This record gives sequence, C-alpha cells and structure tokens, in this order.
Amino acid sequence: MSNTTAIVIVVIVVVMLIAFATALIVSYRITRRAQDDNRRLVEELRQERRDEYRRSAESLPLAEESARERQQLAKAAADMQALSELPDEELARRVEQQMVQRRLYAGGDTSLKYLARELGLTQKRLSEAVSASPYGSLGEMVNAQRIECACRLIETKPEWTIEAISAESGFSTRRTFQNLFKAHTGVTPTQYRALKMREQPQD
Repeated sequence: MSNTTAIVIVVIVVVMLIAFATALIVSYRITRRAQDDNRRLVEELRQERRDEYRRSAESLPLAEESARERQQLAKAAADMQALSELPDEELARRVEQQMVQRRLYAGGDTSLKYLARELGLTQKRLSEAVSASPYGSLGEMVNAQRIECACRLIETKPEWTIEAISAESGFSTRRTFQNLFKAHTGVTPTQYRALKMREQPQD
C-alpha cells in the first residue's frame, strides 16, 4: 500500500468519525430540546390547573367556600351510601359514572381505600361491585378510564405532546402509558394519532 493510499484512507476515516460525532451531537440536542419542551408543557398544564383552582377559591369567601365544599361532599357521600344497597352491577355502573364525572381516575391516589372514601362506600362494598363489572377489578376500571381520556385528548388536542396527554390522563410515567395504551387499543399513542389524522376529512 502506497503512502498516498494510506493518507486517503486516514482522511476518509477521520471525515467519517467527524460526521458521526456531529450527527450524535445534533441528535442529542434535538432530543434534549424535545424533552425540555415536553417538561415545560406539562408544567404549564399543571400551573394552569392550579391557577384555575386558585381563582375559583378566591371567588368566594373562605367560610362560604368551605361550607359549600362540605355540603357537596356530604351530599355525594349520602347519595352513594344510599346506592350501596343496589345490585353489584348497577352499583358498578354508578361508580364508573362518578369516577368519570369527577375525574377520580386522574388523581394521584387511586387506591381502593381512597376511592371508597371519596365515593362514600366501604372498601368491601366497592370491591364487590367492581368485581361484578366487566372490568373485574378497580385497577382495570381506572386504567380503562385513563385510556379513554387519553384517546379523547389525542383526537381533540393535536397540539399536545404524548407526555402531556399521559400526565393529564393520570399516568405517572410515559412507559406505563405506552404499554397500557397498546394493550387496550392494539396500537401506540403515536400510531393512534396518525390513524385519527388520516380519518379526518380532507378539504
């Protein structure tokens, strides 16, 4: 091998290494920027919800707000307590309705103990009712409601990122969201969004 050939090979290798390193740097910066944007959007959504709550709280005197909240909670608990004598399947439908209307599935605590207290039922009665439903368990009911919420957001909020939709639907991590979404729908959230976009009528 001549010196000229060796030099050419070295130059080619160096150029390829530089190009590879440049591609890595660009890819890292794009990924980092996307992660920062996602975190910023999630934080903006959370801040928006905190601001809405604060504005609502400031719109009434504290004593009046507390009294109204206590009345609403007492009425909800009394209503559900009265329903506890219903057959399991009917009670399960009422439980599901309450959880959707009050977005209990999206809260940080979806344990049997917490949800039973929120719904005005004993843990045993809630467990019995949900076991008789098509879901079979409280965890499955919560996950199904979260997936339904995510599907609605994907269809109605095309500007939202998958991370923002995951957080708003009540999932703690994107991986859990991805796995459960695909298990329920057969496709990933990104694929679902693409399918829904193709279904939209073209102008």
